[in-house]
Amino acid sequence: MSEYDTSNSFTSAYDNPREDKDCNVNDTPGSTDSTELSSLSTAVFDYIPQAILVLDRSGSTVLVNPAFKKRWVPEDKSASTMSFMDMDIVKRLGIRDVFMSVLEGAICEQQEFTYNPAEEGKTGPIKVYRVSAYPIRTSQEVSHVVFLEEDITREREAEDKAYRLSFYDVLTGLPNRSLLLDRLSQRLAFIQRYPRKDVLVLLNLDRFKVINDARGNQLGDSLLTAVATRLQSIMREADTVARMSADEFALLLPSDDSNSEQIGLTTMIITERIRDALRSPFLIEDESFVVTASFGVTLLPITDDDTPQLALKRADTALHRAKDAGGNQYAFFDPEMGETASENYRVERELADAIRDGQLRLFLQPQVDSAGSIVAAEALVRWEHPSRGLLSPAAFIPIAEQSDLIIEVGKWVLTQACGIIAGCDKAGQMVHISVNMSPRHFRKTNFTLWVKNLLERSGAKPNRLTLEITEGLFIGDMADIVAKMNELVDLGISFSLDDFGTGYSSLAYLKRLPIHELKIDKSFVQDAPTDTNDAALVEAILAVASLLKLRVVAEGVETHLQAEFLNARAHVLHQGYLYGKPESAEKIIERWKM
Repeated sequence: MSEYDTSNSFTSAYDNPREDKDCNVNDTPGSTDSTELSSLSTAVFDYIPQAILVLDRSGSTVLVNPAFKKRWVPEDKSASTMSFMDMDIVKRLGIRDVFMSVLEGAICEQQEFTYNPAEEGKTGPIKVYRVSAYPIRTSQEVSHVVFLEEDITREREAEDKAYRLSFYDVLTGLPNRSLLLDRLSQRLAFIQRYPRKDVLVLLNLDRFKVINDARGNQLGDSLLTAVATRLQSIMREADTVARMSADEFALLLPSDDSNSEQIGLTTMIITERIRDALRSPFLIEDESFVVTASFGVTLLPITDDDTPQLALKRADTALHRAKDAGGNQYAFFDPEMGETASENYRVERELADAIRDGQLRLFLQPQVDSAGSIVAAEALVRWEHPSRGLLSPAAFIPIAEQSDLIIEVGKWVLTQACGIIAGCDKAGQMVHISVNMSPRHFRKTNFTLWVKNLLERSGAKPNRLTLEITEGLFIGDMADIVAKMNELVDLGISFSLDDFGTGYSSLAYLKRLPIHELKIDKSFVQDAPTDTNDAALVEAILAVASLLKLRVVAEGVETHLQAEFLNARAHVLHQGYLYGKPESAEKIIERWKM
């Protein structure tokens, strides 16, 4: 027998059984002679279903069994003529380094190693294998290593099935309560290191028991499965949708934010999206069903020692509150957060209507020189609410900035400003207006084209327009931002950097961006005459502006002392209540003529 191969010696041991078929209780294993044991060992080696490979210390093939040859050695080759590294077991699995490290480990450390799993199945069902290495010792060292490859597909399938039964709902395929608790624990541990707030929502279908009792469990199960599918389809990839009990689901909504108000608003938007999705009829067994749901919402964590169980209890308390109120609504465990979220959501929906229905009003605040003459004005927006009266930007702009509504507001303001510039120009009056641009608006791919088209439609001269930006704009693709700014500068538009001095890297931006004007934040201006630190900051900003030949606008000028402080140090435009509050565009334009 070749040292690289084995012959089928099974017949030599068992083709000639004894004629006496009776068992002799006195026969013992020790009565088997060495030849018979050798044949028996060969037979076992030949017929064992696991693939066996024996390598020497150098990694050369010494011995393989038929199971190994059948699985890994091509039919047109012999194991005795092949290098181990040429065999399909290495090539197909791409585990040469793994095998060598296992081999070296078995030799050097003289212990068993396992590589689990090795997988194949490119053209059929995936089969999973466990490859183990066992060192063979001669005297004090390892002389050979035996590799044993076992098919553990069924074992793995059984493990996977057991895992799914433990952590997934059988009916819907969603994570179950156990898996949700595990993910809640992971999130709470993560939040301890990276502070933020997540949201947990319990969702219970209204009147599901009535449907289930009237139409039967089979239809009820089909409806629950359809609801689960629809919930999954509208949630984010990072969210967890779990089935807690018969008609109760849980939603774990991870967040990168720690602002409770913002998170509350986002949660309300998500729950409204779910409610809208559930309003679309479910067609079950040719019958249409419309489903409503109640929601209980809580933040987590609310304390340093918050737990998944406590979070679920809070959400359940809020859910019962929603149910007791009649269902088909949501309730927050933290009433204050719920009230704020409800108010923000209401404002957002009403603002969308306000833009469409023409409820916005353009106001201007003058910017004057040292003599008090109007040189320019900043465009500001007000909302003429049908029931709440005239609202300042503080009542709705922060909410608009959390969605694309800020883009619509920005479009409206810029359109109105361009209309005023063009109208005054026709009347022989030259006005210059500054308009705030949201980073969200500026990042739109068609922003510059839209501005060009607006200027052409309105007839406004670009050199009468300044766009105010903040450092928030520069978080992202700086190359794209600079390209857009330069494109608009080429038209004649100028740029102003608002709230200068409050950021951490404004000087770096001044080097790279086509900025024409700096606006000193009012927090520095108001105390500059009396606070040496603020005075030093203002003087530094004025020095930078002078060196870079930039215009300067000081915001929040409310006293003569502040104005005198600024005028004594540089040519500065003043914007503040000392020279005029924001008023309707018509009034400021009329005053501008004087």
